[in-house]
Amino acid sequence: MSDEYADAWAATRILTVQEGMSWSGFERNHTFLNLGNGRFADVSRLSNADVDGDGRAVASVDWDDDGKLDLVLKNRTAPRVQIFHNRYPSSGSFLSVDLVGNGTTCNRDAINARVLVETQGARFQQTLHGGEGFLAQSSKRLHFGLGDATEIERVTVQWPDGTDTVLDGVEPNSRIVVDQSSEGHVVRAATKSGLLTSTAHAPPLAQSGPSSRVVLGAPLPMAPVRIPSFKNPERRVSDLAGAPVLLMLWSSDCTACMREFLALRQQGRRLDRLGLRVVTMNADHPTDAAAAIARLERYDLDTADAGFVDDRLDSVLWRTFYHHLFGPRTNLSPPSPTSLLLDSEGRLLVLYMGQVDLRTIEVDVKQILAEDERPLLDRLSGGYRLVHYPRDFTRLADACTARGHEELAAYYRELAEDAVPFLFLDGERQDLRR
Repeated sequence: MSDEYADAWAATRILTVQEGMSWSGFERNHTFLNLGNGRFADVSRLSNADVDGDGRAVASVDWDDDGKLDLVLKNRTAPRVQIFHNRYPSSGSFLSVDLVGNGTTCNRDAINARVLVETQGARFQQTLHGGEGFLAQSSKRLHFGLGDATEIERVTVQWPDGTDTVLDGVEPNSRIVVDQSSEGHVVRAATKSGLLTSTAHAPPLAQSGPSSRVVLGAPLPMAPVRIPSFKNPERRVSDLAGAPVLLMLWSSDCTACMREFLALRQQGRRLDRLGLRVVTMNADHPTDAAAAIARLERYDLDTADAGFVDDRLDSVLWRTFYHHLFGPRTNLSPPSPTSLLLDSEGRLLVLYMGQVDLRTIEVDVKQILAEDERPLLDRLSGGYRLVHYPRDFTRLADACTARGHEELAAYYRELAEDAVPFLFLDGERQDLRR
């Protein structure tokens, strides 16, 4: 292997794994419906399969044996595997065929065997392949959609060794196994339909056990980020400047969120005395404002600052900031609840992933407000760093541009011009550019 080739693959791994770039440029998947007349309709949005994960392969399988093919999608990013259940109303008959070679003149898997199905005036043909897409294999059971056919005239299996098996009397809506070693012996396969009929989409990831408290390596200014409130959809983080702020992101189906609300009702005055401004942000999509406010009032929480996470804020927080802070290798969605602790200038300092003890927040706020010569993030982390490096605002600006957040991109590019590394020596900052 040449050095240039090895260097190219090393660079590719860095760009995709560490820097958030995508092989496919965050292109959304497409799903096409065969109209039966040589034309296809783009039903991507209707199929719910138009996700923008870094897809690698798709395989088809009748997962629940209901006569309709479902799709299994393999991604490089999480979720790594997704099953898309075919719930299109059934409008025709089908035939599925499992093949077993004789193991001597033909491989037992019958790879490269061809099956022809003839109905009244129509002819269907498929070949059994040993792989599809990138490191993928669809079901070895060949599935034939027969439309409005009510009778199958003939099924012909052309085995890889050149012999044929011809079957008559096969009925539509059947699942059969054809064994070459038994002169085409046909076995009707058992069915177990309905396995996925009532299966709902996977719920949001819930954090179990104690929360993860993450102190940032460098502050992340968020002043121009729009955090819509129910009273002012254009509110920004800068509108809350002047006191530390805790942004609490919650959803209506999150039990841990309700436990946090209960703790706020019981212990919230301790945070009030510190001057902490607690801002609850409902993350339901879409948010029912009346229901969200009613839920907060049930726990006697102040709703004056309450707001919601719209699609734009969701993109900024989790598709831009989250990847910037943790790297794209962290593909899991953040748990619910998640809280963000900001200082009085609107700079993000601490992330709480999962249900957090209010006493932990209280200690962190006291550190923010304390008069101490040590750098703020050193106090919060409980450590001491010799060199403080600036945040890479240029890369963050590029990420904002990639997501369509041009206003934020301009803000971070301006910050990048003034960001410099420094050495903390004897309690004083020493500019490393000197």
